[in-house]
Amino acid sequence: MLQRRAFTSVSYEYLPGFAAACEQPYVNWTHPHPLPSDVLDPLKYTYKGERGHCCGRSYENTSVDTSKFYPWYLTTHGLPQEKGVVTLQHYEVFATANLSEFPPNSDGPYIVAGANRGRTYRLAAENPYHRATFWEFGISPANAFMCGFFFLCSPNAAVVKSYSSFWEQLSEPGVLKIGIQVRLGDAVLHGHDMTASAAMRAAQPFFSCAAALEKAFATPRQKVVWYLNADSHTLRVAAKEKYGEKLLTDTETVMRHPDCRLSGEKSCASLAMDTLMVHSIGAMLTFSKVDYHVITHFSGFGRLPAWLSGKWDHIYEIHPGESGCNPGQPTPFSTSANNVAGV
Repeated sequence: MLQRRAFTSVSYEYLPGFAAACEQPYVNWTHPHPLPSDVLDPLKYTYKGERGHCCGRSYENTSVDTSKFYPWYLTTHGLPQEKGVVTLQHYEVFATANLSEFPPNSDGPYIVAGANRGRTYRLAAENPYHRATFWEFGISPANAFMCGFFFLCSPNAAVVKSYSSFWEQLSEPGVLKIGIQVRLGDAVLHGHDMTASAAMRAAQPFFSCAAALEKAFATPRQKVVWYLNADSHTLRVAAKEKYGEKLLTDTETVMRHPDCRLSGEKSCASLAMDTLMVHSIGAMLTFSKVDYHVITHFSGFGRLPAWLSGKWDHIYEIHPGESGCNPGQPTPFSTSANNVAGV
């Protein structure tokens, strides 16, 4: 919007596109414009046969017309520097650069970005060229991500069908709703789940934090519901057995990583990638509907829906080694936003 460019989203190979779960309420960003394979190749996470390839992500020695295409690799960390040292410097443009004139020294028609990290907070809060634009729109740094997301995506019929029952339960008036998001790691999503006892031990700091929030913020005789969003199916089942009706969670769906086919997993061959996207978006939107969010510090899957909630002083990030949280010390927006995952 700041650049007055058209916007589209491109997926490749087996990776699902957001259109599998999103309607486009205000702008159709699904235009199927074919891009030459050489344009996409350097921006794929698996490049030159290596996941997270560290170096040489450019259009040098290719057939790509560099006067038309500008590559911008922002996946996980950003473009690497000499000797493979990875920094976050390429995210600094969101806080410091005039994006109306980005990329510098180029007026090419295409910026092609491979990205899974955001910096909307820094763009709205710090950028000297664009803060006034956010003021004019009445969009605060805390709401910028939420506004952008719902401008681009409204849950489609498949998401609504799968998650409306959760949404109905989380819309009951007068109920205090505490969300707990536990990310045990990619291994779980690639079919190597923990045992129930190990998963519950790992999740205990999150449940302890939820109990502290309930004690601090529930009014007398107020009904309290915990909603658990976890990558581990074993954890969701074990937690439901322990906490019963108090805890709402999905005990049926076994979540998988949407890039499992790219990892060469044989067990992934029968999975529909679009279905994985439906569950990813559906679980995130469900988690956004609670009042307080206890999330895994390093995980964007908990952070993003917390920021979609439109609430404030509601995020409690659990770091490795912590035993719980202090209800009087929620994670500041600026701290949460500048985590490596970002918003």
